[in-house]
Amino acid sequence: MIYRFGAYELDTERHELRHAGSLCQPEPQVFRLLAYLIEHRSRLVTKQELLDSLWPNHYISDATLHSRLRAVRHTLGDSGRTQSCIKTVHGRGYRFIAPVTTARWTTMPDNGAWRPALSSASVPGAPFLTPASDLLVGREAALAQLHQWFAAARRGERQIGFVSGEAGIGKTLLVNAFVSQLATTETVRIGHGYCIDSYGVGEPYLPWLEALGQLCRSPEGAELIEHLWRQAPSWLLQMPALLSASELETLQRRSGNTTRDRMLRELADVIESLTVRQPLVLVLEDLHWSDAATLAGLVYIARRQAGAHLFILGTYRPVDPHVRAHPLRTLTQELQRQGHSMELVLKPLPQTGVAAYIARRFEGAPLPPKLDQVIYERTEGHPLFMVTVVEDLLRQQVLQKAREGWVLHGGLEAVAVPESIRQLIEQQLEQLSPEDQSMLEVAGVAGMTFSAALVASGLDQSVEAVEARCAMLARREQFLLSCGTVEWPDETIATRYSFRHTLYREVLYDRVPASRRARLHQQLGMRLEAGYGPQVGDMAAKLADHFVRGRDWRRAVLYLGQTGENALRCSAHHEAIGYLTQGLDLLQRLPETSERNQHELHLQTVLASALATAKGQIVPEVERAYARAHVLCTHVGTTTDLFPILMGLRRFYLGRGALQRAQGLGEQLLSLAQDTRDAAFLLQASLALGGAYYHQGDLTAARKYLEQATRLYDPEQHRSHTILYHREPGVSSHCAMADVLWLLGYPDQARMRCREALVLGRELGHPYSLANALFFATLSS
Repeated sequence: MIYRFGAYELDTERHELRHAGSLCQPEPQVFRLLAYLIEHRSRLVTKQELLDSLWPNHYISDATLHSRLRAVRHTLGDSGRTQSCIKTVHGRGYRFIAPVTTARWTTMPDNGAWRPALSSASVPGAPFLTPASDLLVGREAALAQLHQWFAAARRGERQIGFVSGEAGIGKTLLVNAFVSQLATTETVRIGHGYCIDSYGVGEPYLPWLEALGQLCRSPEGAELIEHLWRQAPSWLLQMPALLSASELETLQRRSGNTTRDRMLRELADVIESLTVRQPLVLVLEDLHWSDAATLAGLVYIARRQAGAHLFILGTYRPVDPHVRAHPLRTLTQELQRQGHSMELVLKPLPQTGVAAYIARRFEGAPLPPKLDQVIYERTEGHPLFMVTVVEDLLRQQVLQKAREGWVLHGGLEAVAVPESIRQLIEQQLEQLSPEDQSMLEVAGVAGMTFSAALVASGLDQSVEAVEARCAMLARREQFLLSCGTVEWPDETIATRYSFRHTLYREVLYDRVPASRRARLHQQLGMRLEAGYGPQVGDMAAKLADHFVRGRDWRRAVLYLGQTGENALRCSAHHEAIGYLTQGLDLLQRLPETSERNQHELHLQTVLASALATAKGQIVPEVERAYARAHVLCTHVGTTTDLFPILMGLRRFYLGRGALQRAQGLGEQLLSLAQDTRDAAFLLQASLALGGAYYHQGDLTAARKYLEQATRLYDPEQHRSHTILYHREPGVSSHCAMADVLWLLGYPDQARMRCREALVLGRELGHPYSLANALFFATLSS
């Protein structure tokens, strides 16, 4: 590829830099750095991205990187003061800002002479072209509106904005242009998060985690990690890759129980703390695929009353069939009605917008008359349709540069437009080699963003071969974008790519035959499983999606269960119920074996606990889940499996007033605990019997067992009990003891127990237990 800017010409194929025709000789590292900044000139490039992309697996100091940048500027006659070519955005990164035109070169078969050749960003006469991906036209008012919203956020007025419109209308292009302008003109933190189209329930908090993770990997990431450690440990626990093993272990010990209320409070607190010194912009893309927990976080932050230099910008498709049954549309309307958010609806471009695009695309060179009018009439001003039609005319050389200007071979009738964008994308795909088409199809199965290593496993090719094909398409601005590198726990390192638009991925995914698609999902899932090894739990949701679509029911059930438990750890109970229920449904597709029954036993037990928290411990669904688990336990379970089941049934019958049955289960629990000599079991059994005797009026016996439970409680060991046992045993034992002591005539001791319960409840943050402590504290006050 040839890049021309000012009097300079950088040739990536010949590895040459020329100034006014004279050859410059920069060091190889300096050349690579300059080329990378030019290739990614449409956006800000962070320091970390430069290090990951240009010097993977090497330690490069800040001083070394800065010296290379100075060398690049010196070579171009630029400086840190003038910054006419490379702009430094302090605290964020760098951007190449000089105007660039592109061309690609090839050899003529007859004499080997070099000439410019056609690419998606260039045709013969390429210096008169501007890359399509760099153009934003007809959206001046929309862009100005986004800047007005940001100006309000900069004044300390919390802003929640939505950009909506159909697929391909230009939501992402508009947001990227806005963010790029901010990055070069403002001192601001910017985080990006994406929702993905998953099979079934979405992964809880995914775009929030992605945005926070991106900020943590930025040049100021250490500061954010410190904020998370102090203010949002439950969120930091969801990003273990940011911590060392010892830090993770320490954080797990001090974090206590993670609840949805705590997750939401911590999210708001840490985000607001980041806005104290400078504004924060968070972009949440494709919210029409979001999960309930993500939307809960959005609503919670939107309704906070305190001022904040915060701008959250979300994008979604309001007409997508998926959205009609999704709570997002109702949520955005409610937030707007209450004055908590704004919405910008993008419509197709007017003819003037199409004319402006074509004029800027060809930079003023004479064009065939009425070309803009015909393209507008054929595409109805739909931006993605318009861009792909123009690029298709160039790629097929129907529109060519001649001495007198641009010539349209075949006249205006040659602008034949398919009935839909999907058909046009299909036509573009057919122009690629069969090898590139096959690679892109596998990439479409891999996901919107993917590692070249994963695609290589689906093609049975080397990673290097796949990277080369992907890199070529990305350089031509066809289908793919380069997104740095990714390293798996098994030390596999490869370039990460993303589709330029979700429609490209959707078309590619749909064109893969169902049988091949299922086989690829299974194959890619198994490669991810091997690549993540002992850290595979971090990828449970993605693996569950691959194995469900790949019809590998055994693995699908396994990872749906893990994903459900991951959701419970961050108190996303409704999402957990969805994953666990889906796993139980898929179990029916497996032959009835001991292994299947063990899977069902575990899923039913965890599901019952999730249902008890989300819907109440005495609803019929809770009894059905525990009862089914109890039946399974008699065949394939152990005492460890049986104990939480009996505890759940005891709570259910106690809540229903079946006191004798609840006491019988309590005695059975005590017998099991004594037989196994398990302190954790003995704690829960003592708590259960204490409650049973209390409800029957035997306060002396109740006090005996509750005192035993209090002595056995260890907050470091027993905090995890809330997942299986629905309640936190320390708070529960203090509350129950306070009630018993009050009735026995010891009000001072009862108040002391209530205070201890409140302190522990607030420290742990478990909402059910804290509510219990507050209730008893109120009674004893």
